[in-house]
Order: sequence, then C-alpha cells, then structure tokens
Amino acid sequence: MKRIAFLLGSLIIQSIVYGQSDTMTLYDCYRQAEKTYPLARQSGMLEKSNDLKIKNLNKNYLPQLNLNGSATLQSDVTELKLNLPAQFSFIQFPQISKDMYKVTVDVNQSIYDGNVTGYQKKTGNFQPAVGPGKHPDRTVQVERPDQPSLFQYFYAPAK
Repeated sequence: MKRIAFLLGSLIIQSIVYGQSDTMTLYDCYRQAEKTYPLARQSGMLEKSNDLKIKNLNKNYLPQLNLNGSATLQSDVTELKLNLPAQFSFIQFPQISKDMYKVTVDVNQSIYDGNVTGYQKKTGNFQPAVGPGKHPDRTVQVERPDQPSLFQYFYAPAK
C-alpha cells in the first residue's frame, strides 16, 4: 500500500514540475490558428473548384452525344432443319452466325429544363461564408473587442 501511495505521489509531483513548463497566451493561440487555418490555404482551390462547377453546369445547354457498342458471341445458335417437299426447294433458310455486333449513336438536346441549371448555378456557389477574407471584421472583433473586458486587463500582451 505504501508503494502505491509513493508511486502516485511521485507521479503527481512529476506532473506538477514538468507539466506546465511552456505557457501560451490567447494571442499566441490566435496566431497559431491563423497559420494553420485550413481554408486559408485552400481559398485558391475553392475558387477554381467553383469555376469548374459553373463551366460544367454551362455544358448542360450543349447537345450530348453518346456512342454505344456491343459485341456478343454465342456458343450455340438455333437451327431450323426441315425437310420440305420438292415443290418448295427454292426456299433456303439462312445460316445464323454465332457473333453479333451492334453500334448505336444517341444525340440528346435539352430544349427546356425549367431553369434548373440556372438555380444550380446560383446555389452551387459553395464558398464558405466564414472563410478567410469573407468577414475580416469578425476576426478583428474577436481579437480586439471594442469594449475592454476583465480578461484583457490580466492577459494583455506587453507592448
């Protein structure tokens, strides 16, 4: 029992001595958050992504061309073997081949889409509303409020 108490006491003393060796202020936290804010690095990619989405939506007005093809090979085909009388000897039944090929071309043109594409362009803008540069006044307000608070008096950085 004394060993457990000694181990527990030494762990508590060690965490007190070594646990709080580095301090960080609120303003340091703000700077670190601004550096590692993921949308700040991705703002260029988001703009390119939106441009590509709008270009793709504009292609809804163009005709669409689809080329389809298929080839089949059957191992066995149906045969028709009939012994016809001599008077019908001119009738010849064709030999059916075991392979078949098919190619189709489809052309689709949208005449009226009910302005669905227009609404998708309006609502397809997925830029974040709270991203960097969207509301810089809000981040300034968080960092430097208009009315000083009790927190500022005690933890304000030295100037």
